[in-house]
Amino acid sequence: METLTSNKKIKFKSNNNSNVIQNEDTINVCISIFYDKLMWDILVVDAIFPFISQNKNLPFYFYLNELRGYNIRLVFVVQKENALEIAKSIDSYFKEFLAKNPSELKIVKEENFRSFMNFKNNSIHYGLFENDSDSWQGFNIGLTDLLFSAFTEYKDEFHLSINEIMFQIITIFFNAIKISDNDILKIIKRLLEIEHSQYDLNMPREITDLNEQYFLENKDVLLPYLKEYRNIKVDYYEEKWEMEWHNFVYTFFNENFTLENNAIEINTALNKIIEVFSVKNKISLYYLLINAIEKYNV
Repeated sequence: METLTSNKKIKFKSNNNSNVIQNEDTINVCISIFYDKLMWDILVVDAIFPFISQNKNLPFYFYLNELRGYNIRLVFVVQKENALEIAKSIDSYFKEFLAKNPSELKIVKEENFRSFMNFKNNSIHYGLFENDSDSWQGFNIGLTDLLFSAFTEYKDEFHLSINEIMFQIITIFFNAIKISDNDILKIIKRLLEIEHSQYDLNMPREITDLNEQYFLENKDVLLPYLKEYRNIKVDYYEEKWEMEWHNFVYTFFNENFTLENNAIEINTALNKIIEVFSVKNKISLYYLLINAIEKYNV
């Protein structure tokens, strides 16, 4: 496991479409671009972001995925009458990029008990996944802003820094919905139980020991961060992205959250954050959060 650092902070980029929701006159164009995971920063920074910058009125979100090969899933919300024309433009743009900037698949993803072969690297496919529910599209777009910023800042170190990135984002998320440390621990411990249930009954102790050591290796970064940033007012953040992410979450939910009344929404949002960033080692992340929350005020 990597040792976390504190020398980088992501900067928030906005695509200004977080309030756009699909309606009866729109359709979602869903695209999967298969590209080497270790080069996703190139696809995001050099292809996806420039395309969106040139088409600022095109509502859009994306997320990372590893099903049937390493791929980035893009969703464009378009008017039905313009869907075919826009889809052709998108297809042409990304096929040209892939032709000029192919990725070399250095790590072949193996799927256990898979029924289908992985898709070919450097390829584009349509209709492999369904679009999300309308009520969460705005949240997905807000997460896209974070993805852009994280890839811009961390570049090819993105995957090595994923727990560091998640720790910042989730801490600010909890600040924005204003729930207590005890409630945070209840939420994360429940998520941890779900992950543990997928392993052999003899494994949790071994997993716990490994992740306790992981926390000890990183506590000198995590505990000072929480001491400084847990429960602060939005104006006290140092980075613009932190303030904008806090305000985005607060505005999106637009109410005072409690664990008792809003457990489903909180869990859905956390699962979306983790899914969008394609966090694979959820257990390590949960242990970092639990240990840090329990110990930062001791």
